[in-house]
Amino acid sequence: MRAQLNRRVPEKAEGEKGSSLIEVLVALLIMLFLMIGILQMFALSYLVNLGSAARTELTYKCEQVMENVRYFSYLSHEGIALPANTGITFAAGTYDLPYSGSAVASSYWGPTQADVVEGEDMPYRLSVEVQDGDTHGVAGQWIVTVSAVPSEVQGARKYIGVGIEHKRVDYVAQLPK
Repeated sequence: MRAQLNRRVPEKAEGEKGSSLIEVLVALLIMLFLMIGILQMFALSYLVNLGSAARTELTYKCEQVMENVRYFSYLSHEGIALPANTGITFAAGTYDLPYSGSAVASSYWGPTQADVVEGEDMPYRLSVEVQDGDTHGVAGQWIVTVSAVPSEVQGARKYIGVGIEHKRVDYVAQLPK
């Protein structure tokens, strides 16, 4: 004898039904609001990354200028003439690097020589401040500060990012007199 199995589909309890279209739409709407929040975080993180990239470029430019100034210091200690059109002497003061037009092209800092300022109207401005260490308690030393700030010149390429207009990089070194 073979036992026969009665297979029955369980009956639905009273009031138990499937999902309605409205419930599905409400769930999708909730997911949409969550996704909007997540996408906003991606957009903000992208802007923060752009700001970090700008600060990295400003730091790199300061390092390039400082290495050239160290080279000038070496040349002056060896009694070798400095390259032409550097605009920097080892005397206390602030020296702005060229920024636009023929000043960049004819300068040591332009594309044909040091290539620190790659072209005109770059998104940054560079300056070098030389201070006498004797007056600041560091005898026999020059205190050299290279500063890079985003350019505010109309028509120049601009950095994009959060708070980029407030970014400033100062690179400081001591060089023997």
